[in-house]
Amino acid sequence: MHNKEALREKCKRSFNYFCRLIQDEGYIFKVHDDLAEFLQYEVMEKGKTNRGLVLMPRGSMKTTFATKFFPLWLAVRDPNVRILIVSNTMPNAKLKISEIRSLVMEHPVFTGLFPELLPDMSKDPWSDERARLSRPGTFSESTFEAAGTRSRLTGRHYDWIIEDDTVAPELSDLDREVVLPSRKEINQAIGWHKLATPLLNDAYTGGRLVVGTRWCHDDLIEFVQKNEINSYKQFSRAAKYNGKPIVDKFDQEALDDIKETLGSYMFSALYLNEPVRPEDMIFRPEWIVETDEIPINIPGDEEDDPDYKPVKWVITVDPAISESDDACDTAIVRAGHLEGKIYVDSCLTGKYTPKQTIEKVLDLVQLDAKNTAWIGIESVAYQKALALFLRDEMNRRQIYRPVQEIKSRKNKHVRIQGLQPFFERKQIIIRTGLKVLISQLTQYPHGKLLDAVDALAMQLDSYRGERKRKKLAEAEHPIDYEYKGPTLEDVMEKIKKKNKGRGILRSSARNSQSLLRTRLR
Repeated sequence: MHNKEALREKCKRSFNYFCRLIQDEGYIFKVHDDLAEFLQYEVMEKGKTNRGLVLMPRGSMKTTFATKFFPLWLAVRDPNVRILIVSNTMPNAKLKISEIRSLVMEHPVFTGLFPELLPDMSKDPWSDERARLSRPGTFSESTFEAAGTRSRLTGRHYDWIIEDDTVAPELSDLDREVVLPSRKEINQAIGWHKLATPLLNDAYTGGRLVVGTRWCHDDLIEFVQKNEINSYKQFSRAAKYNGKPIVDKFDQEALDDIKETLGSYMFSALYLNEPVRPEDMIFRPEWIVETDEIPINIPGDEEDDPDYKPVKWVITVDPAISESDDACDTAIVRAGHLEGKIYVDSCLTGKYTPKQTIEKVLDLVQLDAKNTAWIGIESVAYQKALALFLRDEMNRRQIYRPVQEIKSRKNKHVRIQGLQPFFERKQIIIRTGLKVLISQLTQYPHGKLLDAVDALAMQLDSYRGERKRKKLAEAEHPIDYEYKGPTLEDVMEKIKKKNKGRGILRSSARNSQSLLRTRLR
């Protein structure tokens, strides 16, 4: 009994000691000792504001120690404490409460040393949204409560507010590309942070803890550093501190692999705490214009207005045949061209088979087939065959639109950088929600992928009118002409004759044709 009481008191006195008992996987490095000391002595016991900023890389267990162990330790010291845990979404915040609940109910150290805190299921709320420990005081708020940055908490008051990754990562549909948060999401996190102080029982001495990772300039971390650093004490560690990895898994080989996987932009922000400066970006964030309203063509307007100018839609495709995780994505962009501006309406990216690519392109064509000016496909290697298959499928469906094979002589990066003056003059407007495209623009040229940006750059061929396109005939239906050019068989026969006597190339051509036909079934 004496030993148990001694352990209880030692846990209450030392957050570091509490962490070492509760973290039963033994995964504690010096950085975690430093973080524990910072949270207890710098944030809690020194000064009057009880406010701290924790900046650490992804995968360094900052959430485990700052958002899971720390609030539980606060409750051990004071069972009447009321703590609000905030994340970018309510589901993410509830997940953090769920992990705390698991510790309370399942960890032998907690259940053995602090049984008096275990909830009474007959009266204590015990869910991922609200979890209340057994306590002497009576409050409407629970011990731990969850909230997203869109949650409304009118009339509620807390002793501590912990904001953990309120600007958090999102993944593309393939769960492989980390997408930067939008400016709207960043502003939402900053706005919530600024308006949260009235939720504290004491607006001045109440506890505030911001836990996060850098994503870009002018994010929530930078807002606190610039505007509140006098009241917020800061704990900052990059993946390497004083030349050494802060945890074993951040050795040089692992960091090199992470950098190769994420690209230098994401790596610098997420693991070095150093986002690329806006002045070093090709496409600055302030140049990227988003809107919820993209111009569309309304049937009948051309009859009512003699000066009516329809939006001319252009669909550009940057195909990729490989489906491996390390390969590029296929990217498809649909944009409307009107009065000197380019309105980006759709951006699709993914590991598409040729058949899927054709179906997605035709789905976009049929949104406004009559005013689809042309479809551009980068024509390199197998992509030429893809253009022929697209024409065949359009003939079959009786959707006759010009298909332009783009054989750019420019380096891909030169083509992409041609977008810069258009963005600077704000002639390119992007539909709100096209996160993959905006993320790739922001990261370029330091990002891992650029397929969506390249597909967008191909739109300039239409804007500048540099390519010869068939003139569209006036017709009541979107059927202007039927493609009667070379078929796939004609092209493959031409390749065969050209490579006569070169067995390897001839075999490669046959294999390419066979592969495409298989995937188009």
